Amino acid sequence: MCKGLLSVRYVIVIAIIVVIAIGCQRVSDGQSLGKAPDDLQIARVQRGTIVATVFAVGNVAPDREAHLAFPIMGTVRSVDVSVGDRVEAGQVLASLDTTDLERELANAELNLAIREAELARLKAGPSETDLAAAQAALKAAQEALAAIQAGPSEAEVAVARSALRMARERYERLKSQPDPEAVRQAELQLEQARNSLWHAQAQRDAICGMEGMKSLCEAFEAEVGNRHVAVQMAELALEQAKTPASETELQEAWAQVQLAQERLDKLLAGPDPAELAAAEERVAQARARLEALTSGPSPEELRIAEARVQQAQLALQQARENLADARLIAPFAGLITSVNYRVGDAVRPNLAGITLVDPSTLNIKVNVAEVDVARVQIGQEAEVILDAMPDRPIKGEVISIAPAARSEQGVVNYPVTVRLMEALPEVKPGMTGNVRIMVGQREDVLLVPNRAIRRIRGQHVVIVLKGDELIETPIRIGLSNDTVTEVLEGLKEGDRVVLNPTTIRSGLGSGLLQGGAGD
Repeated sequence: MCKGLLSVRYVIVIAIIVVIAIGCQRVSDGQSLGKAPDDLQIARVQRGTIVATVFAVGNVAPDREAHLAFPIMGTVRSVDVSVGDRVEAGQVLASLDTTDLERELANAELNLAIREAELARLKAGPSETDLAAAQAALKAAQEALAAIQAGPSEAEVAVARSALRMARERYERLKSQPDPEAVRQAELQLEQARNSLWHAQAQRDAICGMEGMKSLCEAFEAEVGNRHVAVQMAELALEQAKTPASETELQEAWAQVQLAQERLDKLLAGPDPAELAAAEERVAQARARLEALTSGPSPEELRIAEARVQQAQLALQQARENLADARLIAPFAGLITSVNYRVGDAVRPNLAGITLVDPSTLNIKVNVAEVDVARVQIGQEAEVILDAMPDRPIKGEVISIAPAARSEQGVVNYPVTVRLMEALPEVKPGMTGNVRIMVGQREDVLLVPNRAIRRIRGQHVVIVLKGDELIETPIRIGLSNDTVTEVLEGLKEGDRVVLNPTTIRSGLGSGLLQGGAGD
């Protein structure tokens, strides 16, 4: 039972293979589809020239476009261009206020001069003045140390004792106020001042009463004034002599006594250890300074000085660059298309403010499908038809093909740039255009309309009308464009092909005819 079923299956498989083989043989050798109906559209196979093209859509863009911005912060001082202006390469378009930048440059130049002078002085060695000053400083430090080590002299101790005695006497005198003897002396001095005043008044009255004594009278008037002042001062001295010393005066006097005592005690105690150490340190520093001058700079000192010079040079270079960056310069000749700066604006670095384009050379940038990009090469001719100028084709040339694709929503395209070879004033950046890139051309070849070509099981076929009979004929194709296809094998000039083959139902059944030349 099982063997019988297997035999039947083998027979069915063999039958299917035979049918497929017969069908393939019919396609390859040509199959009659019967008589032609009356509603066929017919075209003849002709010889001619075919130009294969790749179609794409894009927008016009300048070959050179610059979005210019100040690389530093600042305040806009001037805007020297407007939208639509044509400028030359190197022309100033806008500038920033440079007050602070000029000050920074001057400081950088001054700092470099100082650092260079320091390095030169270090290399030249010490001057005689420097040596003499260092030697004098060492000598003074040594003498001060010796004086501290020797302790105070007898004269210094005597002066300190005398100052202490005088401070104590003043304090005691203030404590004993008012002093009767001092009051008596003050009263006596006041009486003498009053007598002198009366005497001066009498002389003045006698002189001023005489005629012709005006000048002498004025002198005696002045003398009387002086005597009045003397009386006032004597009265004040008497008042002070009668007044006891205030608490503040006593405290100040006692503070002077304590200070004088401390000075004397310090002299009698000998040199202070901290003071002695400080004096010794000053001697060591002065000696080291002198030795450094006499021995010359060390390699490390020279390296440090040279590094400071280089640092100052870099700072100066940066200051110059910052000042230069305060001017926005046109990198090439072109047309101003946007200006976003105004005088007084505070700008941030690298925030585009002026757009410059070169309208002398325009391109159109398109996206070419991945199935077509392999046929596109640099240097190929192209035809550009702009939406704004549909009746004026413009010659173009492929100048660049992006090495990497762009994928958007699963569609893979390659950016291609086409140079417009004709300079037309009507063409503006941003215009939309259709581009046909000439990817191949052959002359004197057999051409058949694309409408006549279909694919059957991966093979290109056409239906040829021979007499009143329709023959399904396989062909081998070459170049193709959007209207015709080159035929390499299967047809000859003058053959009549059907343009609407899908209306025909062959003996192989409907649905076997499908697609077109590009499928």
